[in-house]
Amino acid sequence: EQHGFLSLPLLVRPGTILPIGSSQDQAEYTFADGVTLRLYEIPSENPIQIDIPDPKGLQSTFYVAQKSGNRIRLLRRCAEQARYRWNICLIGAHHITTNAPWNDTAAGALVELSPAIDEVTIDFLE
Repeated sequence: EQHGFLSLPLLVRPGTILPIGSSQDQAEYTFADGVTLRLYEIPSENPIQIDIPDPKGLQSTFYVAQKSGNRIRLLRRCAEQARYRWNICLIGAHHITTNAPWNDTAAGALVELSPAIDEVTIDFLE
């Protein structure tokens, strides 16, 4: 069986936030611009933080996810000049409510956020 770079099966541990960049044709770009955070079975425990560096390797943006019951809250912190659109893909979740636009995809609910949004709350419907 042969796979390209973007189709290789990948095992991701529960409790992981996996950032997927928006550029597939270059290695150096503004990583936080259009990033999709793929959330895998976030536990209702301690907050999980992920840092996205700028192209020079310096901390540019960080995200924190905190789940409580059937609700997850995500925060973004960044410098004013580092405000870009961002997305959240809740892997395996297809029934949610949130005040942000979202689509149901094969992978899960995809929430699309504008550069002005630094916080979002998502409720999982059972």
